[in-house]
Amino acid sequence: MKNTARAIIKINDNYIFMKREKKVNNEIKTFYATVGGHLEDYESFEDACIREVYEELGIIVEIDSLFHEEENIDLDKYEKFYIVNYISGDIGTGNGEEFINIDIDKYGKYEVSFINKNELSNYNILPTKVKDKLIEEINN
Repeated sequence: MKNTARAIIKINDNYIFMKREKKVNNEIKTFYATVGGHLEDYESFEDACIREVYEELGIIVEIDSLFHEEENIDLDKYEKFYIVNYISGDIGTGNGEEFINIDIDKYGKYEVSFINKNELSNYNILPTKVKDKLIEEINN
């Protein structure tokens, strides 16, 4: 099972997601995912989360708290989602493999997206448990 760390990043009233367009069974599927990725052998979940945000977005963040964790048997993943605080950097300056020399047919297309907190329900945000929990917390 692969361990992954993911970041929930809120700046003002917007959350940052990766818009993904991926071909599945010859059909383009569009969904939004939190920033993050797999742990390296030497990393903690928290360190991987911070590294992945820097690689994908080019910004420095710090961990605030654990928001959600789940085991996804279908994808063979154990994921931890963290609320992170933006510290510095220009969003969109990341140089992760998602943006360079990518095989679009295999991995799909990645695009940094900002979604207003009041519009989260209008988007296909995965996993849905994280989306639902975010909406619930915003409404309380």
